[in-house]
Amino acid sequence: VIVTSGGIGGNHDLVRAQWPERLGAPPEKMLSGVPAHVDGLMLGIAEKAGAHHINSDRMWHYTEGIENWNPIW
Repeated sequence: VIVTSGGIGGNHDLVRAQWPERLGAPPEKMLSGVPAHVDGLMLGIAEKAGAHHINSDRMWHYTEGIENWNPIW
């Protein structure tokens, strides 16, 4: 069974919890480009039902929403 329940971008605490170590510390301030209901609620529900998460560190955040941690200019 595959559960496709949307993203986590509206839940900054969950974004920080899933933040990839390879990117350093997550930003303290974040902007959301998604509605508040995109909160990852179903991830926890699916996990309680026995689901396994894969690739949870693969997130797509637009650079307009977070400070560039390694600017080149």
